[in-house]
Amino acid sequence: MTREIILSEHFKLTEFTHSATAQAKGIDNSLDVTASDHAKMIVNNLHQLCVHVLEPLRRHFNIPVTISSGYRNPILNAIIGGVKNSQHIVGEAADIRPPRRSSQGKPFTELERRTIFSMWFSWLMKQDFDQLILEKNMKSGIAWIHVSYRQDGKNRRQVITSKESLSYSFFSPRKHPTGEPSPRDHSR
Repeated sequence: MTREIILSEHFKLTEFTHSATAQAKGIDNSLDVTASDHAKMIVNNLHQLCVHVLEPLRRHFNIPVTISSGYRNPILNAIIGGVKNSQHIVGEAADIRPPRRSSQGKPFTELERRTIFSMWFSWLMKQDFDQLILEKNMKSGIAWIHVSYRQDGKNRRQVITSKESLSYSFFSPRKHPTGEPSPRDHSR
């Protein structure tokens, strides 16, 4: 049995490698750090993402952060429609959302979840990041925040939103949260 790799105080590697799609399709999305330097590099990138972005977010709001998509091997990334150069493939990105329940076990209302999304997005925009994307699946109505971090220091601080994703938050679809006009829709 492999021991669990702890990336930071509140995040474990399995949170980033777990994928319902991978399980359903029989794809091994695990990372064996004993097998390759490439896997070690990915785990280090995930550690940096946790330390510089996700842990500070978790500490600031004292709300657990749910990882809906973290590391994706190239096969899984292609199946779910990710771009070929996705930062998920190298462990520099995670898709996050608030938990369904509060720490007391009470379900968050839709209004509370939207409020958390808006607060997280606004706070993250003031931090060091590479990409920050507010996304929403139009079929399911599920929303998430894609955030990435590059440890080489070349973080672009690129914010991408769409009218559809902004409709999930409290930001005006006409104005970006920074007050700038909202960028055109982009796919990741």
